[in-house]
Amino acid sequence: MKWYMAKFFLSFIFFISLLLIFLVTQFFLTIEDASLPAAGKGMEWLLSDISNFNDPAVAWILKNINDNYCNSDEIEQLISSQLKRYESYPIEKAYIRLFEEGYQYSFDYEVLKNFSNTFDDLLIPAIYCDRQEIPDEVLSRIENYENSYGYELTHIFLAASFMRDRGCIDGSMIDQMAKKIAFEQNMSDFNDLYAERQSLLLYYGYEDLVDVSWSEEITSSQQDNGGWYDYKFNLLSENPHTTALATWALTQQANSCPI
Repeated sequence: MKWYMAKFFLSFIFFISLLLIFLVTQFFLTIEDASLPAAGKGMEWLLSDISNFNDPAVAWILKNINDNYCNSDEIEQLISSQLKRYESYPIEKAYIRLFEEGYQYSFDYEVLKNFSNTFDDLLIPAIYCDRQEIPDEVLSRIENYENSYGYELTHIFLAASFMRDRGCIDGSMIDQMAKKIAFEQNMSDFNDLYAERQSLLLYYGYEDLVDVSWSEEITSSQQDNGGWYDYKFNLLSENPHTTALATWALTQQANSCPI
């Protein structure tokens, strides 16, 4: 009798284990299945108006989606047309190197600090760190990342990654930055920064820090027309920056072209 009960108990535990594995697998597959259609709607929204790519950050996201998942000639031509437009603007044209590695540009850091938008004075020196000396202020912001949070932290993480990839720093602190970003994400609800955190962690290979439920949060926040909004950009309407980040996050989660 004891042997029979033990056998029954082990069989029951085995059955429950298989059931849990099945349910967990189905949960993850459901989220991934939902990610791709949502990303597709996001891409449709972005591609519906070329002015959505006036921001080089949005065009760079589109390039990454296209290079890694889609290989669309149409998207490549759209990006090329925007690069020509960026040439007319002193700050925007600095980012052309993210599209064309050989692009020539030099910056005056003092001018950059006074006339650039938020984080340009961090990102542009990082992009050109192998050609121009890195300003001490930029290095200090990166070295003191532990005192940063939110957008400051994600942009320090991005700048440090640019610099590591160009051989300017060893990047030994980037792993800790990624963990700090993931910790903040787990304390947050959806907004532009939420999508930015997930996109950057996935892009730089920190899948192990990304909770699959984050994609569910992004998907459930999509608007009926395919875009996403954040009140910091526009209280009532979708905006290109948030939509591009959300689309990028979901595309990476689905690991497939959304169009």
